[in-house]
Amino acid sequence: MTLHWIDQIIIMVYVLAMAGIGFYFVLRNKSTDEYFAGGRSHGGILLGLSLVGAHISSITFIAHPADAYKTAYLRFLPALILPLTILIAGMFFVPLYRKARVTSAYEYLEARFGPGVRLYAASMFAIYMLLRLSAVLFLFSVVIKTITGLDADTCILIAGIITAAYTVVGGLNAVIWTDAIQSVVLLGGGLAILLLLLIQIPGGLGEVLTTAWADNKLSVGDLNPATGAIEPTRWFDDMAHKSVFLMLLMGTTNWMTAYCTSQDNVQRYVAAKSAHEARKSIWLCTAMSIPVWATFMFMGTCMYVFYKKFPDEQAALMLTGGRKAEDILPYYLTSQVPVGVVGLVVSGVAAAAMSTLSANLNSFSSVVTVDIYRRLLVRHRSDRHYLRAGWIFTGLSALVMVLGALALLHASTKTLNDFLLIVGNIVQVGILAVFLLGFLTRRANSWSVGLGILFTLLFSTWCVLSGRGWIPEGWAAKFDLYYVGPLGNLLLFAIGFFLGYLIPCRHLPEPRLTIWGHTGKDEDDFPLADQPAQG
Repeated sequence: MTLHWIDQIIIMVYVLAMAGIGFYFVLRNKSTDEYFAGGRSHGGILLGLSLVGAHISSITFIAHPADAYKTAYLRFLPALILPLTILIAGMFFVPLYRKARVTSAYEYLEARFGPGVRLYAASMFAIYMLLRLSAVLFLFSVVIKTITGLDADTCILIAGIITAAYTVVGGLNAVIWTDAIQSVVLLGGGLAILLLLLIQIPGGLGEVLTTAWADNKLSVGDLNPATGAIEPTRWFDDMAHKSVFLMLLMGTTNWMTAYCTSQDNVQRYVAAKSAHEARKSIWLCTAMSIPVWATFMFMGTCMYVFYKKFPDEQAALMLTGGRKAEDILPYYLTSQVPVGVVGLVVSGVAAAAMSTLSANLNSFSSVVTVDIYRRLLVRHRSDRHYLRAGWIFTGLSALVMVLGALALLHASTKTLNDFLLIVGNIVQVGILAVFLLGFLTRRANSWSVGLGILFTLLFSTWCVLSGRGWIPEGWAAKFDLYYVGPLGNLLLFAIGFFLGYLIPCRHLPEPRLTIWGHTGKDEDDFPLADQPAQG
């Protein structure tokens, strides 16, 4: 497909605007606090919009419509548990991080459990961020190639260079402002597609709801590969199958990990001018994210009804498995969307990708600079030195991102979702439990947590190898890989808690580092640099 000149102008204006915002902030970044924490001066509305942009990636833009088109709404269930997670994060974790005056979330872990646990958690986060960066950029290139006909390698290079440029020079301030704008652009692109679908379908919204309801497309069921039918999902099932309980449990674990422990969110908390503004940001993010996810899911339902009314051979293959369901939105855009709307949609796809990439680049750089480089490798240098290091690490992570995306593009297999699930289960399992052990208990210590991490890594590796069929039948795990996250966190928490009573420590932690001495109020800062690590 060759883009019309109107669409080209829309896309060019958008890209130049994002780059311009990044370079606007280059002169303001005179310290690491400004570069990684945004000067701790931002309002809640701006931060909330930036959180939306950071969390809605090209994966969301493509995967949600594809899932609803081929199946139903089972995988939307985890989104519904988000408000509970935000309530917990806002009441306890946000005030703690702000009072502790952290730049990185993992500084807290050193104050509780020593530098080893901090290094482990920071390293696992950094590894996963590099993989996620490559995956998001790869998916973006595939979508843009399908829509515009541009070479995928070219898409990767252009998007990678532009995003890296304004992130390197602009720091967190540039990330926050560009993410906020990009959240509006991607929402506009999604609404434009949805409106066009409802106009094109005879009978509009009423027909979509009637047809989708009759075909169980609005249920929380899942596709039965053997029959091709949508079948209801049980509230509870054996651990080898997905259930409503499992999806809600997985959502709780994932959201708690993201909003209570993950650096890309903690950066927004500490960038706010007050704890009240930080709470406002995450509630605004929740209020926007759930409707956005629902919009993209419903877009897939509308495309199902559209192609049922107007049968298409390629669309049918995507429904039956002859082609990947993720191709449905790009296919619809290339065949059904008029001039002007294409430019807006491509900008929306770019916004979804670039906002996530910039946020992840900056959070990766902050962790590597603060938790690894400054803490372990090069200590007691000037703040200006660490600011330059932050620029370098952001640039290096962008280079790895581009190379990783190119490697995925030219790989012989494209089982990306499976790959990310496997790696995520190994490198991220148990991180939430480590933070909860620090926050909810006073007896857990570096030795008990370290042993918990070791056993959890062995557990998650066993589960993944079992899922790949590499463990003999009698020794293999008998449950769905979706259970690995919740079970791994439960295992680590149990080991760390009980061994904490058996293994003595040198001293108990400062009470304010736990829920037992933490009031949740906004006064009385206690910088973690002043707190001795528990042994």
